[in-house]
Amino acid sequence: MNTDTSVKDVVMEDAPNITSPEWNDYVLSLFADNELFDGRPTCAGLRRVSELVLGQIVSSRPTQIFPPSSGDEVGRSTVVWEVVFGDGSVFSDVADSWEGNTDDMFCVFNTATAATRAEGRALRKALRLRTVAAEEITKKNTASIARSISQASGMETTQGEYEDQGRMTDAQGNFI
Repeated sequence: MNTDTSVKDVVMEDAPNITSPEWNDYVLSLFADNELFDGRPTCAGLRRVSELVLGQIVSSRPTQIFPPSSGDEVGRSTVVWEVVFGDGSVFSDVADSWEGNTDDMFCVFNTATAATRAEGRALRKALRLRTVAAEEITKKNTASIARSISQASGMETTQGEYEDQGRMTDAQGNFI
């Protein structure tokens, strides 16, 4: 009953510079245990730590939402999210959610899942973190799922190995 559960101002005066190699570890040390899942920050934790380190968030909202097409209750949703801080800095990112990259218990909430993922990605970008948010992780083997979809549609797949034949396409050469 006498436990102080308020958020503490734990930003060190001698914190590493945001461009320092130590920055990532420093920021990750600011998360409470309940704001990490398997060592990855949750979106709620990213919000709190972002305000702690970068200042007040004055706007955090979706700027575009692409829900499943009509008739598809469980399809692909894509959301673009924007976060604006009090100093005027703006960060945004996009994320999607569909049955191939989302655990089964969350598939029916694909638009909400995509929104949370996109917000987490924007906040990670703002904090310059080199990790993914907990909400972006799935237990599914997404590489295997993507490969099987590509093979079923007749698309050429890669095994992820470097091939020195055909170093670039004509379109890439023309672009350069």
